Amino acid sequence: MRSENPSEVRQSLIRAGMATCVACALLCLSSCGGGSTVPVFPPPIVTQILSDPRFDGDIEQIAPGSYVVTQGMSPSIQSVLAGTDPTALTEFRAFLNFPLGRSGGVPINAIIDWPSSRCSSTM
Repeated sequence: MRSENPSEVRQSLIRAGMATCVACALLCLSSCGGGSTVPVFPPPIVTQILSDPRFDGDIEQIAPGSYVVTQGMSPSIQSVLAGTDPTALTEFRAFLNFPLGRSGGVPINAIIDWPSSRCSSTM
């Protein structure tokens, strides 16, 4: 029976570990790619859909726990507010109402393209 040097055993284990890592990496890389099918996405639909002014509005926080809600447009008011009033230091949050799923409305499966703020659909 031969006795082995501990440093030789360690080097042998390191080689075996490296070989196992290389084999696993090659196995993983061999399963990547190779497919010739490119996913086909439908072209985006870009449209302009007006909100319903009867339900558009804003909420103003005038004090902690105290709010003023303004809803519905009138002939004299055709805007909603969002952000902070620099003079009164009150915060406004706007809300808009868009028809969903109806004719002339936002499709049910639409997604919002945030960078350009356009609505696109996968229809």
